[in-house]
Amino acid sequence: MSSTHAPSLPTAAAYAGFALVLVAALLTTLLFFITRPLIETAIAAEGAGGEAAEPGLVKMATVLAASLAFSTSVLGAAIGIALVGSASISAMVEKPELRVWGLILTALAEALAIYGIAIAFLILTS
Repeated sequence: MSSTHAPSLPTAAAYAGFALVLVAALLTTLLFFITRPLIETAIAAEGAGGEAAEPGLVKMATVLAASLAFSTSVLGAAIGIALVGSASISAMVEKPELRVWGLILTALAEALAIYGIAIAFLILTS
């Protein structure tokens, strides 16, 4: 007699993780739109031959953008790896032939962190 399991619903921790990533993305977007006019003014003043109004503002915004790109991508990757990893282990218990798919899906979630590192590196070197 085979036992059938009802599909499990996402846990409260999964919803909390999703909400955390969503809030981080919204705060990053809001911060970008708040600081963008200040940065453009500083860059325009520097490009016009004059001194920038606040010389450290561009460097601060660059470091902030790189750190936000890295931290939000790593946070999203961690949540993705946790969810995909636990689901793939559960699936491998029932069907061992699914282990390749579990590794592939976990690698796709890990790629998000690698993209975040690449974007942070590009921001810091530009």
